Amino acid sequence: MYLVKEFMKKEVVYVEVSTTLREILKVFDKFKYHTLPVVDKKKLVGIIEWEDIFHIFKPHPKHIEEFISRLTSVPKEFREIFTIDLSLEISPEILNLCIAADIMKTNPVVVNENEEVSVAYERMKKQNLNRLPVVDDEGNLVGILSLLDIIFGILEKKGFF
Repeated sequence: MYLVKEFMKKEVVYVEVSTTLREILKVFDKFKYHTLPVVDKKKLVGIIEWEDIFHIFKPHPKHIEEFISRLTSVPKEFREIFTIDLSLEISPEILNLCIAADIMKTNPVVVNENEEVSVAYERMKKQNLNRLPVVDDEGNLVGILSLLDIIFGILEKKGFF
């Protein structure tokens, strides 16, 4: 059948474990993704999702609206938290002191580049995911595979594109 490496995107937007929250927010805003792989010396060590960012600010929502107003990629489902009116302060230093390693989820769901696309698809379906980080045999991040990559890849292989 088809292997993941045939369909995956090799250019991956990711952050390093030491990337500050300020830079992470800029990456989310620039690329409009809802998840970012986190690497340490090319090895995939975690994933940051929008939800992880919002957990940082949730107890202190006074200034989050200001941060979010500068970002154009905030998912609609998160806008409801902005209606909470608590008068707690958040220190702007958190943007430089908090790093990816502090926020990321470890042990992300991944797929190996040499696995069959059908395995990746089943993993996505089971975990309710639209994208999977792709790793090599050493655990290095080598790509990203989305559901659309699979659909278009199969259609192309079958001669529809």
